[in-house]
Amino acid sequence: MSSYQLTKSERKAMAKRLQAARFLAKKTVRGTADEMGVAPASISQWLSGTVPVPESRARLAEIYGVSEEVLFAEVIAHEAEARKLLSA
Repeated sequence: MSSYQLTKSERKAMAKRLQAARFLAKKTVRGTADEMGVAPASISQWLSGTVPVPESRARLAEIYGVSEEVLFAEVIAHEAEARKLLSA
């Protein structure tokens, strides 16, 4: 589980994009879980706004046919800000 401190609205926006991507890819929660080798509960959590680990983010993007940058824009922005702070 990630420790990103996304706001409620950032989590909601991420979740909406994941839900839309799943819908457009015509994937079920169980089907996505089977492809990823995780429990359906994990997929449901991510579709509700929990941030998946980087490996899972990449795999979801691949399965749904959408770039990781689009699906997880808020997370990527937070990561970039953290890198910037640490390199200063």
